[in-house]
Amino acid sequence: MPILEIFTNKSIPNKKDLAVKATKLMSELLGKPESVAPSPHPPVPRTWSQTLTNMSKLMIIKIIDDVCLTFAGTFDPAYTAAVYSIGKINPEMNANTSAGLNKFFVEEMGLPGDRGYIAFHDIKGSNMGYNGATF
Repeated sequence: MPILEIFTNKSIPNKKDLAVKATKLMSELLGKPESVAPSPHPPVPRTWSQTLTNMSKLMIIKIIDDVCLTFAGTFDPAYTAAVYSIGKINPEMNANTSAGLNKFFVEEMGLPGDRGYIAFHDIKGSNMGYNGATF
């Protein structure tokens, strides 16, 4: 279920390629699979651990470029990002994920590492809807 949202004031011409790379990176950083073969009638999980296993197999990457965004009072290239996940959000994981995403922003997106923030959101399963239900 992890969701990564990236907003930047820079024009990003290769968003689809970057989204694929970000999916792989987030899978590595959070230890959650990129995807799973869809089932038209997924089994109903019987325990919370089964729920976590099933929901961790779905990942969303959203890259929004050319937004009106200032950082430190200027319109120089900058970003803001948010990571949403049911679990895998804690101080140690956040530090590791922040370092990995910063490297991605600098090396893959050409953004300065010191011109943005990443917010981490630990979502309760009951507050996340999917396929007509919640986790």
